Amino acid sequence: MPPKRETLIRQKVDVIDSILRTSGEYRLTNDEDAYSIVEGIMRLHRGSNLAIEQPRARFGGEYIFRLAKRPNGSEQQN
Repeated sequence: MPPKRETLIRQKVDVIDSILRTSGEYRLTNDEDAYSIVEGIMRLHRGSNLAIEQPRARFGGEYIFRLAKRPNGSEQQN
């Protein structure tokens, strides 16, 4: 039996969170699950310096997540 959609979204949120904490940036394709994933990331990083650039079009494009400060306190270099 394949995993439920909610489980797959949660796994994707965890992967993105891990990448954000190590590299400070992640790009997410705007697909049918993107809104749920964005909500999950926003919940995890509430109160942090997370910046999210939304796609210009309603469909297509990508979300760009950036952490201004990494969890270890160092500034992200641009």
